[in-house]
Amino acid sequence: AQVLEHEIVNLVVWSGLRDGRYQVHGETEADNAVLFKQTMGTIKKALLSRRPDIEHLDELLIRAVRLRNFLAHEYFRQRAAAFMTEDGKYEMIAELKDAVALFVEADSKLSPLTMHIIEAAGVDKHMPEALESARQAGFGAPLPGL
Repeated sequence: AQVLEHEIVNLVVWSGLRDGRYQVHGETEADNAVLFKQTMGTIKKALLSRRPDIEHLDELLIRAVRLRNFLAHEYFRQRAAAFMTEDGKYEMIAELKDAVALFVEADSKLSPLTMHIIEAAGVDKHMPEALESARQAGFGAPLPGL
């Protein structure tokens, strides 16, 4: 869900860049900061307001937002009884894999739109440098507790 949320924010900002919404780099950073403080539903609305050409993805994004909210706020309360049994745990794992698939599907529909804007802006020429910098930064710290 967080990967999809980042993709939505990226597409909102890159779409604004494409449309001349920003005059200087600092404005994109400020918009990023504001967007990341918003709910996923609000970010989705911002995306569709800047990109009416992807309204056909609205239903998929609505489903993703609903799922994200359920997982974040209700999931373990709703599955408390299932969590008590081995079979229930396996069912939870299976449905969470389905949830991941929905988020991946939504992300896979948005990511090419972002890359199209990046390529059209010529920023993709700097991608090898950015990717190498990211590679050198490393994967990050291990998950806590693992």
